[in-house]
Amino acid sequence: MDKQFFSSREIYVRLTSIYRKKIIEYEPYTIMRWCCQVVSEFIKDGSGMVERTVDLGKPINKMLQLPMDIFKLEKVYSTSTGTIVDYSHQGDYLLFSDDLSITDISCYYTAFMIDDDGFPLIKRGYETACEAFCAYNMYKEDFMEGKINGQMWSDIVNTKDWEIEAASRAWDEVNDNFFKKIQSAQVNIAYKKFN
Repeated sequence: MDKQFFSSREIYVRLTSIYRKKIIEYEPYTIMRWCCQVVSEFIKDGSGMVERTVDLGKPINKMLQLPMDIFKLEKVYSTSTGTIVDYSHQGDYLLFSDDLSITDISCYYTAFMIDDDGFPLIKRGYETACEAFCAYNMYKEDFMEGKINGQMWSDIVNTKDWEIEAASRAWDEVNDNFFKKIQSAQVNIAYKKFN
């Protein structure tokens, strides 16, 4: 496994050690989906993704389920002709018109890399954002039902917001090459003319 990434299963294990009683209500797949949501909807970081083409088959009841590892849907088209088709995107499903009911449909998309167990791999540095978002989702229903007070809920929401914001502004891409470029610009004769 690449050390630049972690499995979303790791977040499930972390949550199990912190929220021992609460985590029983959730499956690892739910935690996996929430972790993917953090990366795809909030941070929107496509690094470490792979491109895939999948034959989805013929629509059933005008619907086809999207692959679970999807990060960004790039193109939906007729498998036989390669012609792009019209669709509506409703969460985990694509919706089609009646005239496409006998057409095999394929899609081209950007996907999360997955581990050996089929869990998405997520870039290191996003662990606490994923953990905070999962805690938020785990306790949302409790707040709505009055099982936790407003201050506790506010702390959970603020932590989630802070961690997602921090992850989206991470300087992980800054490396030695970045600093070398800045340094060479500072000593460049053409640059000095403008000082």
